[in-house]
Amino acid sequence: TEACMERYRSDLARVIDERRRALAGGEAPAERYLLPGARDLLEGLRSLQQQYPIIGDVRGHGLFLGFELVKNRESLAPATAPASYLANRMREKGVLMSTDGPYDNVLKIKPPMCVGKAQVDFLIETLHQVLQEDILRVD
Repeated sequence: TEACMERYRSDLARVIDERRRALAGGEAPAERYLLPGARDLLEGLRSLQQQYPIIGDVRGHGLFLGFELVKNRESLAPATAPASYLANRMREKGVLMSTDGPYDNVLKIKPPMCVGKAQVDFLIETLHQVLQEDILRVD
């Protein structure tokens, strides 16, 4: 929609301006230049990682993000079946994500570039709810 594109243009212009100023005075961490939706999503996923041991890693660039499900954070044994379950439960609740990786235990999230805080909050809250289900609990 037009409002979505206008918000994207405004955010993009702000990020480009910040990047130019940073380059003039030295480099800063890349996360500083994320669009607000990407920043909120990354922070939300990292917060969930602290709460749920099944989330072994959160990674990605911009809005192409993913998180890895593991049976144990020390052994990093892939949690393939729980990843498939999680992707299907999220779809049932209105959030599309897919599994990927050599063990199909990485969940990919690819929201639109104009994703806003409300959509990110919905995704994180829904993910929080599903991660509480018994099948996704690890010790």
